[in-house]
Amino acid sequence: MTTTDDRPTQRTIHDLPAPAGRWDDQAACLTADVELFILAGPQSKGQTRDARIARAYCDACPCVEACRTVAIRLDDRRSIRGGMTPLERDDWLTEQGITVPGGRERATHKRRLNPDRQAQDERIVYLKAQGLTWRRIAADVGCAVETAQRRWKRAMAEQAGEAR
Repeated sequence: MTTTDDRPTQRTIHDLPAPAGRWDDQAACLTADVELFILAGPQSKGQTRDARIARAYCDACPCVEACRTVAIRLDDRRSIRGGMTPLERDDWLTEQGITVPGGRERATHKRRLNPDRQAQDERIVYLKAQGLTWRRIAADVGCAVETAQRRWKRAMAEQAGEAR
């Protein structure tokens, strides 16, 4: 990518292609215990037994790239997604020459601005369907419990409207 004066432009996470359709319906982890994918903290290296099992699901998954893209766009700092921990995703972005708005300091932010709200809403619906508690869902997507509940209700109402 270059600008009109031949200076290279920086690629950002917003340049990653958005996953198409309901890609997560084919995810290998669809029937897995979601707790396997949750890390002890954002700086976790993902070396536990559960993390190795989670990575095995990712290794066999046809949706690994879409999952990784959504995790990056959501700034998921709590789980293995797309076969990578948050730190590994950060390293992957660096290797790809993709900059992250706000840089690495976003790993420590409690609240995150999310440019891909639809993907986050889909994640809330997915996690709720997996039986996670509201507290766990809110922590996963980086919002307040009440916000996660409100967005889930809105997403469910939209789905009900589409089904009619």
